[in-house]
Formats: sequence, structure tokens, C-alpha cells
Amino acid sequence: MIKLLIAISLLFSSVASASVAYTLTYSLARNINDNSLQFVSLDLQGSYESLIKTYQPSELDDFNPDIVTFDTDNNLFITEGYINGNAYIIGINAETGNVDYSFASSTYEYFSVESVDGKLYSLTVPYVGGGITLVELDLVNSIETLIKAYAGTEIDNYFSNSTTFDYTNKQFITLAENSIESSDFIAAIDITDGMITSTYISSTFEIFSLEYYSGQIYSLVRPFGGGDISLVAYDLTNSSEAIIASYTSTIFSDYDPSMVTFDLINNSYVVKGNTDVNDKILGIDINNGVINLQYKSTLVNMYSIEAVMVIEAGISDDKTSSSISLFPNPASDMVNILGGSSISSIDIFDILGNNVKSIVGPTSQLGISDLSSGIYLVRITDKGTKSTHKLAVE
Repeated sequence: MIKLLIAISLLFSSVASASVAYTLTYSLARNINDNSLQFVSLDLQGSYESLIKTYQPSELDDFNPDIVTFDTDNNLFITEGYINGNAYIIGINAETGNVDYSFASSTYEYFSVESVDGKLYSLTVPYVGGGITLVELDLVNSIETLIKAYAGTEIDNYFSNSTTFDYTNKQFITLAENSIESSDFIAAIDITDGMITSTYISSTFEIFSLEYYSGQIYSLVRPFGGGDISLVAYDLTNSSEAIIASYTSTIFSDYDPSMVTFDLINNSYVVKGNTDVNDKILGIDINNGVINLQYKSTLVNMYSIEAVMVIEAGISDDKTSSSISLFPNPASDMVNILGGSSISSIDIFDILGNNVKSIVGPTSQLGISDLSSGIYLVRITDKGTKSTHKLAVE
């Protein structure tokens, strides 16, 4: 799942400066030579990886790759980690790799986690027995709260490696089963009360993984009964599915459904997949299904991935540098776009990575009166070149 992290605090006096925006994909991995557990970051577009920390067994000896998310509020890579043989939900500091927080539940067994607003949400099972329950966990303060217990007619099982989160509507999304439906279904769950707000059953494809982005749920799938992999977009609001691309086995033969995330900068569904004899980290353009990014590590075997958009403020040499600037900035009503000669589109993202506004066509002004106060990332396409700019809305 894509998350957005403001890496350097922004002073309003420097808001108008260009920003560097890029994606880092974090992973817990095993060193190819000695099998030591390591925390690494990967710049998929730049094709390089960085070692953040190597763990001693007493610090962290293993983890569950099905339980992975990223808490941008606290800059934590979240997973279920094993320390001295005991399982904990842990928060790994993305800068240092240190295990800053850990929590062992005495009540619930966790099978997946999704993060929003500094809290974790998981579909769990009570240790004493019972059905699926939705639980909120404040990892920093070690506070666990039951939201809802489900009857078997609602949810009696789900796929822990097929969860994602809709940040706009605050919905936990998963691939689930119940005692009524004969097939797996995608379920959107309101985290405030645990109610299932919408569902979708595909009559065509077996779904293996989910990533939410801008009103759509994306998944790599196979036809029932077998066949080639396809990238499909699901619209729960309109109960529809659309094939973006299908791949022959010579192009894309298999993938790991527990290793999926989303790269907001490149609009890419990111997955560990097999395009030849080697597994690679792949970036697939959701607009056309083209595999536009590939990376094969020669140092580690990656077993989990979480992509985070990083914005560094006040740096003039933006990676997508241009002469474009926004004025005034901060602003509350209208922003002038200076320096663009042939702007074709503008996308505005909030700090959670949601696309909150899009404009197609030539323009030199941007109306923002409908946006809440806060920091936004504005991506401008001018003559086919994309530049990113930070905008403060008052």
C-alpha cells in the first residue's frame, strides 16, 4: 500500500521552493550470503537499494510477511516480528531500523494490519475461540480496542495477504468468505463501526491481492480454472471490473501475492514477480499494464514490501525539475501556475497519498477553495514532463 511521508518539516517561508518527491520501498529481507535478517530500502526507479540495519537474533529473529503496513504518522514499518521466540506487532523506525515499539496481544491473534492516522486495524481471531473480529491497535500507547465481532454469515474467513485501505472513506478492504456466498468476495469495511459497506464477487477471476488507489482496487488475477495473469481494476461503487492488461507466461509467469504495494509517484502496482527465470520487484503501470520498472537484488532476498512517497522540502533541484512554480503559496482560494508553457494535466494529492483533485487540459490557475487546510503535493504535467510541488492550503 502506498503511503506518503513528509521527510523534512516545511517552513512556510520556504514553501514556494521546489520539492523532491520520490518513492522508497521498504523491506525486511534475508542476506543472500549469511541469511541474516536486514531492513533495507529500495528506490525502484533509480534501481538502487540501501541497507538500514542488520538484526542480531536477540533484536529480531524473524517476521510474518503477510502482516506488513506503514505508519506514516510515526514513520514506522509495521509487521509481526518474532523476538526470542515470541510474536509481537512491532514498529520499526524507517530511518534507524530499530524496533521502537512492540505489542503482544493477550486477547487476539493478528493476521493482517492496515494503518491510518497513527492507528492499526486488523481482522483477528480471539485466542479463546470465536469468529473474525475487527480490532483497532494504538501501537505507540499499547491500547487495543474491539470494533466489531462478525457472525459467520458476514465474515467467517479472509485472506490476510489480500488487504488494503481506502483512506478517503476510511475503509478496511479485504478478500473474504462467509457461510452464505459460495465464492470469495471483496469486502469494504467501515473502521468506525465495522459495518460492511459494499461487496463484490467476480464471476470471472480468482483474486489474489488487492491495492487501493483513487477509487479503484487493483489486483493481479487468474481466470477460474487457470490461465494467464491479468491486471484488473475493481470499482466497488459501480460493482464492475475492467481488465487493464493480460500477460502471457513468457512475459509474466507468476508472482507473490504477499509482496504487493503501490507506487504513487509512478502510478505503479508494485509486486515481486517472475518475468524470466528470476524473481524481481516489478512496477506495473496501472494505466496500461506495462511493466515499466524492474529490479533484481544481488544482495538480499526480499520477503515484504511497503512503498512510501517521500517529499523533501526546500530543495531546488527537484528530481522532476522544471521552471514551474506556484504563487501564492500558502494560499486559500486561487493559485497561479507560473512558468508552464503547455500544461496538460494537474493532480493534487493529500498527505495520505489520495488523489483529491485532477484537472485535465490547459490552465494557468488552480482553484483550491474546496480543499481543507493542510499540505498537498501538486503534480503538474507540462509538455509531457512531470514536476512535483508542495502546496500549503490555509
